[in-house]
Amino acid sequence: MPLAAQIRTEITELETLRRELGPHNEQFVVLLNEQAYAISFVSRRPSSAKAVSLPEATRLLEVDAQMVARALASQAGKPFRAVVLLAALQAELTRRQSRLRQLEDAISVIQWLPKKP
Repeated sequence: MPLAAQIRTEITELETLRRELGPHNEQFVVLLNEQAYAISFVSRRPSSAKAVSLPEATRLLEVDAQMVARALASQAGKPFRAVVLLAALQAELTRRQSRLRQLEDAISVIQWLPKKP
């Protein structure tokens, strides 16, 4: 699948998820930098975190997400943080749309370049 088509598909999936959640959703996810994580629990305590795409991230209540973010070890000196799921989705959607726009601009420039004989 071409890169532009793949990015369009990802944008559609993110927009669908955002619509399904509704404007008053109070779910949180745990992020490190801009990477979402699926959290594994042992005896109701966070034991490990695996980097996943945002729609697959573990969804938590605010208090639980903050507790998990504090409990997980930081990577490269940067702590995990609890973020509202809708805000994280909007940020990811904006990044994907920007990436698609850059790609389309680059393709447009290439199409207008003079052809070599």
